[in-house]
Amino acid sequence: MQELEEAKQEMDRAKEAIENHNASLPELARQMKAAQDQSRPASARLLEHQEAEERSKTAIRDLEKGQRNWIDSYLEPVKLDRLLRLMKQNEGKFRSPPVGPLGRHIKLLKPEWGSILEKQSGQSMNAFIVRSKADQLLLSNLMKDAGWYVTFSKNRNQGD
Repeated sequence: MQELEEAKQEMDRAKEAIENHNASLPELARQMKAAQDQSRPASARLLEHQEAEERSKTAIRDLEKGQRNWIDSYLEPVKLDRLLRLMKQNEGKFRSPPVGPLGRHIKLLKPEWGSILEKQSGQSMNAFIVRSKADQLLLSNLMKDAGWYVTFSKNRNQGD
């Protein structure tokens, strides 16, 4: 009888424990849903950053292998390509063909100097050199048509 009574008490304690657990389940489920809702945007951002990292790694590998087009190293390669095509189409209208973009004519011998060169030269790496005011005006119009806006350098020893 005593064993039966102890078993009943143990059963009552177990039922009470189950009821307490069952009572806390809705709150735990709510907390779990809130945590999942918070993690979704973070997971999406993480995925975006991982994809951006992979694209950057691929770009670095391509640059190291020398497989990229030189135009791709400029901030707006599509606009630069459009400008170069417009210049080619209007080649006969220039007194002397513009030289540029200037960055195309610079070869960096030591990569660690890249940031220094970039800071010192600024936008001039995107600029073109022309020999005359007429060439400057023509190039300026072509730049506007292509959406490529940079400063001019003019050779003062020659031209207008």
